[in-house]
Amino acid sequence: MIFMRDFYNKYKIGIIIFCIALCARVVLFSLNFSHTNYNLVGAIHGDDGYYEISQGLIHGHGFTGSTVEPFVPNPLRPPVWPFTIALLVKIFGSYWAVLVFEILIGSLIPILGMRIARRFSSRKVVWLGTGLLLCLEPYGVLLSSLLYTETMFTFLFLIFFLFLIRYFRDKSLRNLVWMTVFLGLATLVKPTTQYIPIVIVLFILFDARKNVSRKVLQHIIILLALFIIILAPWLYRNYVTFGKVAMSAQVSFNLYVYLVPTVLSYDNHTSFRVEYDKFITDKRLDVNTINLSNSDHYKDQAISILKDHKVALAKSIGTTIVT
Repeated sequence: MIFMRDFYNKYKIGIIIFCIALCARVVLFSLNFSHTNYNLVGAIHGDDGYYEISQGLIHGHGFTGSTVEPFVPNPLRPPVWPFTIALLVKIFGSYWAVLVFEILIGSLIPILGMRIARRFSSRKVVWLGTGLLLCLEPYGVLLSSLLYTETMFTFLFLIFFLFLIRYFRDKSLRNLVWMTVFLGLATLVKPTTQYIPIVIVLFILFDARKNVSRKVLQHIIILLALFIIILAPWLYRNYVTFGKVAMSAQVSFNLYVYLVPTVLSYDNHTSFRVEYDKFITDKRLDVNTINLSNSDHYKDQAISILKDHKVALAKSIGTTIVT
């Protein structure tokens, strides 16, 4: 009892923030769960294929989103989140375990955000406000109970950022290693961070610009080598499967399948669905055939179209930034 009391007194604010975040997420999931007539998969299923890939892994069909034969390897989604989903279901026998896990790490995100804010400001209103806002931010609350990558990615990325701050304060090898590990895991959830190590190296060199010592060079080598080692199994899988060393075909897929119809809808004064049907459906193109082996072809086609619609592209980018 004394330990629990001391623990609560020491971490009281963090515990309260966690409980507020947890309640917000449980309440919203309960509404969604009720709306799907208490169908769990219906309440947590997203349209990015993570449920299907986890099913493929659970049933021994490999890393595939295909529900029937042939089980085609998925070229878009990185491995950490689908494997986490499949592992939790395999251990506990239900997707309820995945839901609980995601809600818990989603409820920890405000605490991580609050700790980061405290590194930049000692003013209580700043870091406490950060925690409260992250507790109740609607999109974050919603995504804490859906099988998208945002919650897992944000959780891992914020831990990486905490170790990044610590590293630049003490330059310890321990913080460098943990920083790189969590950045590597975050990248295997969302590849958008794959070039951050280059930026970190530049910051390290800038920070040590007056004395680029042997220790600095060693840390740079360790950072880059460890990051590559973490990504290497996935890069090797893609090379063996698709003949290309790359993280994902997502860039080419998004350019061709989403951005081009969006831009065309601006210039043609139609909707995304109309342009998608003309550009994809009417051509009878199976978008699932876009993979790493042919991604350059679709990327080049998309870019050639986008070059002819520069104003519409600027409008689309502007809208994205605002939203």
